[in-house]
Amino acid sequence: MLRPDATPAASRQDPFRDLKAAVARLLPADTRGRRRPAPREATRVYWEIGRLLNEHISGRAEYGGRAVERLAGELGILPRTLYRARRLYQRLPSDTAVLDRLSWSHCRLLVTVPEDGELRRLMERAAEEGWSVRRLREQLRARDEGSQVAVRGRPGVYRIVDLPGKKGKLALDLGFGVRRRLDGMGKVGKRTRRLIAELAAGEVVELSRDARDRPSLRRQWGQAESRLFTYGARLLGAAAAGVVESHIDLGLDVSLVRGLTLRGAAGSLPKGELAKVLASGPARVVVKTHRGRGGDYLADVYGLGGERSTAVIAESGDYLNALWVA
Repeated sequence: MLRPDATPAASRQDPFRDLKAAVARLLPADTRGRRRPAPREATRVYWEIGRLLNEHISGRAEYGGRAVERLAGELGILPRTLYRARRLYQRLPSDTAVLDRLSWSHCRLLVTVPEDGELRRLMERAAEEGWSVRRLREQLRARDEGSQVAVRGRPGVYRIVDLPGKKGKLALDLGFGVRRRLDGMGKVGKRTRRLIAELAAGEVVELSRDARDRPSLRRQWGQAESRLFTYGARLLGAAAAGVVESHIDLGLDVSLVRGLTLRGAAGSLPKGELAKVLASGPARVVVKTHRGRGGDYLADVYGLGGERSTAVIAESGDYLNALWVA
């Protein structure tokens, strides 16, 4: 197991500085300022980073989110990479040679398996049979057949749209008919200002916070459309059969309360049964929303015990629509 060098006693009065120094030693910057481990060491490096993060932020949910964003900003690492590292540490064992035979890409897929026994079985098969990442992804997809699990979205991802009647003015489409002007986001850094000047309607961006806690935008590529309309939320109660009253955080300090119809078989749960499963469910969830044919909003709901980080829940949370009817 990789371990960062011992931290000088003089710096121990600042736990965050110690954490930053330890992570920086595990992920030294290259000549272009990028922090990436050697492919063969990536799994162990990220497991160790996950251990450090977990020890630093466990039991401090609100502080934990700020600490991860600050650490990511100061070291030039994506926040989701740090969340993934912590999840890797929490879910995958360190005392097995199997872990050393799996790549970081394998592990990112494996931590989405909710059952510990199934997770270990898939780990061992992937290592022993030399599965490629594509083969593992196919196995996971086959495992979820019939469960109607949707492609997971990512909170903070928005489409750029034109503002009606405002020629040349662009906005973030926050969903539910809510838009926020790009020039109304408040003070932003130079990189985000340059990006705003380049953006066009139809592009997709991810909103986060930079090291100075300012709004920061990053272009999204690939299957960016599939990440849209995904939010952190609190489920307030059963509004009707298959309908959950939800307090939804749209981002940029905008929130609303709306009824969401559960997708799949959960959409047929009687109100009383739905109220029971909600009462025993997690306080914080992630919802990925879709427009139904009748104009209503449908939702896939993900949760993960007492976890409050929307990034972790979105990537590794259990698909509650399926669990509630199992």
